[in-house]
Order: sequence, then C-alpha cells, then structure tokens
Amino acid sequence: MILVPIKQVPDSWSEKELEPATKRLARAKADPVLNDLDEFAIEAALQVAEASGIPTALVTIGPESAREALLKGLSMGVDEAYHVSDVGLEGACYMQTSAAIAAVAKKIGATLIFAGLESTDGKGAVIPSMVAAHLNWPSASSLSEVSVTNGVIKAKLSESHQEVMYEIPTPCVISLAENSYEPRFPSFKGIMAAKKKTITDFAIADLMNQGFDDLISSPTVSVLDWQEAAPRSKGVIISDIDLAIDSLVTVLREVKESR
Repeated sequence: MILVPIKQVPDSWSEKELEPATKRLARAKADPVLNDLDEFAIEAALQVAEASGIPTALVTIGPESAREALLKGLSMGVDEAYHVSDVGLEGACYMQTSAAIAAVAKKIGATLIFAGLESTDGKGAVIPSMVAAHLNWPSASSLSEVSVTNGVIKAKLSESHQEVMYEIPTPCVISLAENSYEPRFPSFKGIMAAKKKTITDFAIADLMNQGFDDLISSPTVSVLDWQEAAPRSKGVIISDIDLAIDSLVTVLREVKESR
C-alpha cells in the first residue's frame, strides 16, 4: 500500500494570528485548505497505483476539520483514509507527528510512503526523512518523477540543471518536489464517491505497540513565549554610488560588531 501523509493548513492568503493562551497559530480564524505540496504526492501515488495496481491511502493528523482535506484526496481517487485525532497531539512537534505517521504505516502495513516536500505553514521539510528514520527505511527527497517496477522505486531528481536517477528498494519513503506532477481536479463523480469511502479514526491509544509509544505520547518541543516582530522601518534610497558603498560598509561593520 502507498500511504500519503497530508495536512490541512491555513490558506496562504489568510490573515494569521497567534493565540496567547496556547502560543500556537489560531487555525480556526484562517481558511483551512489541503496543503498544496501534498497534492503533488497524491498525484504521484495515483499514477503509480494506476500503473501497478498498488492500493493507496491517506493519513492526516488534526482536528475534526482535517477530514475535509482527506475528502479532497479521496475525491481525487485515493482508496481510503486514516484520521489521527487526539488532544495529546494538539500542537504536535515534528518528532510526535513523524512518529504517529510511522505508527500508522506499520499498523496498516504500508510499504511505500509518498509525501509532499513540506507543509506551507511549518516549512520544516523534515517529516518525510524523520518518518523514514523511525521505520529504518531508505528515503529520497525532492523527486520529480517516480515509478515502481518489481518492488523497486525508480526515481528522478531534477536539480540545478542536472538529473540524477535513483533505484530505491521498497519499503521506502520519498518526497515529491513542488510542481513535480500536475494534480488532477476532483470530478463530480469522484466527489460523490469520496463520501462512501472509508475514513478510519485513530487516537494515540490505537497507535501504541508499534515501537514509537514514548515519541507519540510526549512532545519534545514546547513554545515558552513569543512576541510580534517589530514593524519594518521605511527604507532610504541612496542614489550616490560612493555614499551607498560607505553606508553599506558601515552597516556590515555594525552587524559584525553586534555578533
């Protein structure tokens, strides 16, 4: 089975603010959407599934509203979904999140994990590699093209005008580069079919005994405090080249001395 971890995130164009009580992003005040970069992983998984017959599944960690992200993925053609929701995972750190995803993968018997490169809210780009480390599986990041032949992932990495070809034995974890695949638009038939597909609910207790109990149960990072960044001051345009150079040297010297 190909498992695709996805995340519901605040729309990039939404106004965002932090909650003083929880010291976390006030997600209920922003428009929730499926993370854009996850759609590339969904499309890659669907194309591999169509060519190989391997079943596909989604997993997300989040509140009740996160089911909307699962429904979108299901309407694109994914076979089934898993929703991990638990008070103990609210504001989960990278370690908790990756361990929970790894536990789901083991529990359902997934042999491939296709992930988006990162989420547009966290921007960590570490979850795929951390999941691979938990499972002790090989991994590769930022791939632009993938296929599966006889239990081996054949993949292409396009970067800096160069192409690198990989062969990765399964089970493995890969992440797809931005714009690597053109995500399909859910059809009306797909949207209606998604409502009948299975979404299985998991709490922390359901993910125990997979080898990651301590990591899932206890956060490794907590936010102690935060403060708003100072507003940017208006810049000064210096048209004289000599004066501009002198000003730049002065600024660089001040920065160096402050360190």
